Parts: sequence; C-alpha cells; structure tokens
Amino acid sequence: MRIFKKILAIMLACVSFTAVACGGGNNGGGDTDTVTIKVGDLITDTAGTNVYILNRQKKFDREHPNIKVEHVANPVSDATRTTQQIMQNFNVKDEACTILSTTAANYSRSLYQMGIIDDWSNYLTTEQKTQYRQEVVDSLTSSSGALTGFPTTLETPLIGFNRAHLRSEFVRKAILGDAHYNDSDAMMQIETILDNIATWEEYYNIVAKLTGTYMVNSKNVNVSGYAGYYTDYYLGFGVWFIANGYGLVTQNADGTIDVDLNDESSVEAIEFLQKMYADGITKTNESIGFNEFYNEIFAYKVASFIYYPTWASWFQSKALPASEIKVINIPEGPTVQRKKANGEKTPNTNPSFCINYVLNKNATAEQKSAAAEYLLYMYGSEAYEEKIAYQLENDIESFLLPPTMFTDDYLKETILSTAPSDWENAIVNAVHNLYVLECDTDGWRTLINGDMPSLIKKDTTYTGEALTNRLNNLNNRIYNEFLTEYNERHKK
Repeated sequence: MRIFKKILAIMLACVSFTAVACGGGNNGGGDTDTVTIKVGDLITDTAGTNVYILNRQKKFDREHPNIKVEHVANPVSDATRTTQQIMQNFNVKDEACTILSTTAANYSRSLYQMGIIDDWSNYLTTEQKTQYRQEVVDSLTSSSGALTGFPTTLETPLIGFNRAHLRSEFVRKAILGDAHYNDSDAMMQIETILDNIATWEEYYNIVAKLTGTYMVNSKNVNVSGYAGYYTDYYLGFGVWFIANGYGLVTQNADGTIDVDLNDESSVEAIEFLQKMYADGITKTNESIGFNEFYNEIFAYKVASFIYYPTWASWFQSKALPASEIKVINIPEGPTVQRKKANGEKTPNTNPSFCINYVLNKNATAEQKSAAAEYLLYMYGSEAYEEKIAYQLENDIESFLLPPTMFTDDYLKETILSTAPSDWENAIVNAVHNLYVLECDTDGWRTLINGDMPSLIKKDTTYTGEALTNRLNNLNNRIYNEFLTEYNERHKK
C-alpha cells in the first residue's frame, strides 16, 4: 500500500489549496472582467510549425481581450514522469498552471481518479466534443463518464526501420540472398517483404537478418535488429501486449480493475521479447535510460524500433529524417492470430494514445471556461486545417495526426501530404484499427515498469514455471501495494 498512500497524501495536499492555486487570479491587468490562465506552452523556437502556433496564440489574444493567457515553459520535462510532474506543478500555489499537457490519455485518467484534475465535460458542449474522433474521446473518458483530457494530437505507434540498415550489403544479402541482393530493385523487394509482415514470427525472421556487426553509413556497427525502451510501459512493452489482444487489465463495470500478468496474451508478449534478447537480436541494456536508448538509434545501433510518426521533427533534428524511416503496422501476436484462425472476433491492435491537456481542479470556474475556449481555438478542427495548410505551403517536414474528425480522402490527400508517401498504408490502417485502453488508472504500471527489464534480459532465468511464479508474485504485489485499496475506494 506504500505507493497508494504516497499518491493519496499528495492528492490531499493538492486539494487543500484554494481556487487561486492555479496562478494568475481573475484580474489580469487590473481589469475585473479579465480572466488570466497560465499554460505550459511557451514558444521559444520559431522553427517549423512553431511560427504558426505563435501567430495563432497572438491572434487568440486579439480576438479574446477578456482572456489573458500567460504562456510559461512547460514544467513537464521528463516523459517518463509526466503524472508526477503534473501533480507537483498543480500542487505549488505560486507556480501552478491552469492546464498542462500529458503524453498519454491514461495519465489523464489516473490524475482524474486521484482528484487532481477536473472533468472537461463541464466546460464543453456536446457539439464542441463531436469535432473529435470517437476513439480519442473514448480513450480520455473514464468509466464514470468524465472527460479527463482535452485532445491535441492523436498518437499511434508503428514499427520503424532505419533505411540505412536496409541499404547495407549485409542486410540485402541476408534478406534477398546472393542471387538478388544487387538487383536494381533490391530495396523495393526488401520493402515489399517488410510491408507483408503480419505476425510476430514473420517480424522475428526479418529482424534476425538485421542483426549483426556490419557497415551502416560507412561505419562498422554492432546492430540490434530490434530494441525497445523497456522501463516505460507505453514506449517499450505495452504496445506488444496490445498487439496480442491485451488481456492484461480489465476495467469492470463496478469501477474496479483486474490485472492478470499471467493472462496468456501477456505471457506470450513477454516470452517474445525474452526471445529477442536470448537470441541476440536485442543487444541494448534492458534498463537503459531514455536519452541513451534513442541515442543508440541515432548512432545506427538499432535497426528497428517502436516509432511514432509525430516524432518526425525530433528525428530530423538528429539527422534521421522521415524519408529515412520505413514504417509498418505493429504485427499481430499469436493470440490474435489464433482467434482469426478460429473465426473469432479479433480486437484492434494499434494503440490509440493521445497527447492532451488536463485541467487543474483548483482553478476557478472562469479560468476553466477560459482554458476550454483557448484550447478549442488552438486545437479544434479549424486550427488543424490551418496548421496542415501552413505546413504544406512552407514545405515543412513535420507530421501530425489530428484528434479531430477527418475523412479517408482528407487523410490521404492532405494530412499525409506532409509525410513520406510510403507511410500512407501503415497510418491509414492504424487509424482504422485503433485500440482504446479503458482503464481508469495506470497506477499499477509503475510496478510493472520496475520488474519488466529483469524479466526480459538475455540471461533471464524466468521461463516456464519460474516465469509463472514470478508473474504471480508481481501480480500479488500490484494488489497488495495498490490495487486492493484502489478497488475498495472506487467500487460503485
């Protein structure tokens, strides 16, 4: 219960502040009719689409003189500690923001369950909400019906392949053989093979051929065919659980949650990741830090990895442009394949994650309404259409997937115009195949994060019965330290 009590203590401390805790008050500039909100979206780099964002912020100021937006540097600086850093900021009277951005919808659900944030539904009309994709809204809606986050970007992970590795003689020979590795269309042959990967087994067979010590961009590199960042649930192994049918967590109708790490689909995902370590396909340290892991990718030490299309600008800044990344959908795991073979209904397997803003519960009603008006202006349908048009007009290599409603034609002909043309199939398939995590809290996730690296490392002894026992022990710990008390508090 240690984790639960720690979170509860922070929650109680937070709600003890008065409504002015969000900072800024109601009297910006001495005008009692002006409401001030503080937002962690300060623009300091006027490159790419930031110019558009900055200009739209200024336009909002001109068109809404009764709302003063104080733009500050985002205090959430560590993607792996989003929930904690938002809690800390909302809990500091002089520095707290009115709204802050989170990197996953499930963080927002957790913050709502802890009583840290407010329900956006109180400040948005039904018509305003209908401009957003239903899967996005569902991912942010708690079992009680609260809209826990305001969507800004739809995120759905894919598998990315660094084309520099695909062009290497070593990989061309491994995939195509001596007879065809030098064909004039060798790269097209390889990419067609990648496009047809449907299962984990097929993916394994390919990444095994991307593994080894060979020349990449004139450098001799010891390459992992696949590597993951395993100390974060949403970047490392959660996506594999979802690709295999996701039996890990169940949100019950009575508000309680069940976690079963020994569910067959979860065990198969762990065993698959174990196999890639045991067979030498994954060479990176299983406990590697965030920056160190992605530096391995930028140093050509990892040939394939979990990749979000919206990372295009970040990877471009590291000399790995979008045109150098081949993307495919995350292959389906064996549980999903068995269901298909048996004619059973199969779940969607592309995670629907969503960057979103959460609303400080301690803000005044006026500030909350003003925050909703600001976000609708910055992240509504009209804003996204203008932003994408701006990208196209200025040849900006940056990709975004709006959380708003759009047709397939608009996706293919306009949105995807800012991405490499060969990304189309994977992204269209992902949008059609979005899986929504319905869990009201991911507080149990931190316990899994801490254990997973030791379960999948190369020399792990946790296989067969030993793995079953280890997962049972971890499952018991999740209940003892968090979930039992959580379920008692939230059972309807």
